[in-house]
Amino acid sequence: MHPAVHSHAAPPPPGEASLRSLGRLFPYLWEFRARVLLALALLVGLGTRFFSLALFTLTIVAIASVHWPENWSSLAELAQGYALTDRGFGNYKLPLIFLVMLWPLMLSGAGRL
Repeated sequence: MHPAVHSHAAPPPPGEASLRSLGRLFPYLWEFRARVLLALALLVGLGTRFFSLALFTLTIVAIASVHWPENWSSLAELAQGYALTDRGFGNYKLPLIFLVMLWPLMLSGAGRL
């Protein structure tokens, strides 16, 4: 037999490859689930101040870890990240809008009906 035949490992079972890719996506899935559940709680009106604070904190973490530019040397470069596109300067416009929206909910709650 040819030596190349023995050097190749058998392909992984069909479900194993997808489990490996799911392991890489787990932090993103967790964050997505948290955002959806917190937003649903706000929509229903449960614990408005608490859940808006939780979403505010989650958004700040997302800005710091994903949306903020990795390297910037001036405020002009940082201001270029105030966009919905990512051209190497970050893209923190939409999360900043979320923070502005959540701020009054944290301070005053849902309000009266």
